[in-house]
Amino acid sequence: MLRIDEIDAKLEKNAERREILVTLMTRGYLEPALFTSESNELSSEADALAEEKEKLMGVIVGGIQKTEALTELIRFVGHAEPSTDFNGELVERFLETATVSSREEVIFHLKCGLSLTERINVE
Repeated sequence: MLRIDEIDAKLEKNAERREILVTLMTRGYLEPALFTSESNELSSEADALAEEKEKLMGVIVGGIQKTEALTELIRFVGHAEPSTDFNGELVERFLETATVSSREEVIFHLKCGLSLTERINVE
């Protein structure tokens, strides 16, 4: 969260600098070419900061979602009876993706971030 606060502060300063730039331009203190150059630079900086903030927020949200998925999985495993039957509802509830790594091996990627490798006996 500290980095997000830093980014917010930089975005605020960027907006202030843009306001000053516009004021200087409207009062005739800046050449149009210089205004355009500085304005483009500030816009690029703001876009980069906003993108970084969005990525960080995605990481935070993703971490929360994985924690919630892990909690749900732990609750389920703690109360479930062992079964060898396929249950599509449980697959949708806990499985993110599955990767077939070879004819003998499948990797199950759970929503909580855990990956389970299962060997398949091919006879």
